[in-house]
Amino acid sequence: MWYKNAFSSLLVGYVEHHTLFSTIGRYPAQCLNVGIALKSRLVYDEAFKHLVGQSANFKNGKSFDGLSDSVQAIIQRRAQELYHVRMEVMMDLMSMTLAVNDGAMRAPDYPTNVVSQHQEEESYCIVNIVRDWMSEHIGHMRSESHHPPTSSYLCAHETDCISVAGFFRTVMADGETYLPTEKVLDDWKASSIGLMNPREDDDEVMREALASLKTMAAGYVKDLVGSELQLRDTDRLQYLTCVKVGLEDVPWDTESDEDGSEEMDEDSD
Repeated sequence: MWYKNAFSSLLVGYVEHHTLFSTIGRYPAQCLNVGIALKSRLVYDEAFKHLVGQSANFKNGKSFDGLSDSVQAIIQRRAQELYHVRMEVMMDLMSMTLAVNDGAMRAPDYPTNVVSQHQEEESYCIVNIVRDWMSEHIGHMRSESHHPPTSSYLCAHETDCISVAGFFRTVMADGETYLPTEKVLDDWKASSIGLMNPREDDDEVMREALASLKTMAAGYVKDLVGSELQLRDTDRLQYLTCVKVGLEDVPWDTESDEDGSEEMDEDSD
């Protein structure tokens, strides 16, 4: 029909001016309805990923004005799936540990002989520092608070570590992005524990332990920080956009949809 051709021309114009995907990001609910009305998978899928990510930031989800109940239900189903995956990853982050004399380990090969206050206490100290850092940020996210947490010796919260997506990006980033090694060692040495019977090789043992835990943590969050958006500038988003849109997520018969296979240059926007 003529309006579909006109819409296709409009899409091309948006892409050429690098504004299509950023516009969808600003108005995802409205754009989702446009995608539904014109059966455009290009628009629908992009908007859907934004809405699922935003809703998944909350335990009970988030509703969006202007969407039908049936579409809201699809979004909430996928948002709950993402929320529970995120919770599982956060539990993994808070339970990380190291094996005695065997470096970092993770499920399913969980070590039976782990570091403790009785075995390799320096590594055990690092394990607890990392767990405390994780718990401080995860506790803030689970509280769904809009107020930043109080700055502590663990983190000044000067980066985007307190938003949901920002936390996982921080964990995935370069090892010195959070819990910088030398600061951790300085804090440890200044504590009463660090002053008791220090050994010459303590620093190296603790550096290796910290690096191993950060590598382990990055492995846990890798799939969550990947974005399925066509929008390229996603580093400032405060929600996860790793959702893949399946046929079961589309509220129309895609088999008979002639406009459901639009393709745009992936470098657009």
